[in-house]
Amino acid sequence: MTNKRKYIIAGLIPIIILLSMTILPLRALLLGDEILLETEPYDPRDLFRGDYVVLNYKINELDYAKLPEELTRNESSYYNQNLYAVMKKVGNYYNVDYVTLKEPKNRLYLKCNLDYIRNLDKTESNKIAIMSYKLDKYFVPENTGHDLEDMSREGNLVAKIKVYKGYALLTDVNQK
Repeated sequence: MTNKRKYIIAGLIPIIILLSMTILPLRALLLGDEILLETEPYDPRDLFRGDYVVLNYKINELDYAKLPEELTRNESSYYNQNLYAVMKKVGNYYNVDYVTLKEPKNRLYLKCNLDYIRNLDKTESNKIAIMSYKLDKYFVPENTGHDLEDMSREGNLVAKIKVYKGYALLTDVNQK
């Protein structure tokens, strides 16, 4: 192989890697189903981190009964594992119908992780699962995030999400 070919191949590898990183977001944007998620009030801890709005969703806190039985028997082994939240439309918004360990067929779902279990009153019947969907940051143009932060704290935002085979892409945030 000549030196010229080696340089061309070495130059193409980073370009191919960068282009491959755009495949999942583009696929979700072009082929995904659009859903609306309600946000909840949230006061970000670090206001100096950049121009983005931190979002908290109503679907982040799930009733413990929506988790699969295998998970409830051994919670600690499922932290940071891929789970699948099957979505159900209620009115204009989507909510979690149930969570499963296996990728559902022919259902709209979001990939998620179990962050932790919160016990509200030390009884088994009053547990809440805190889930993560990796949709918590919405980047905005410089110096425009203050109004959205105020609306987020008041719970007046709706997130528009594109979903394709569990991969979710936050496309827009609007006032309710």
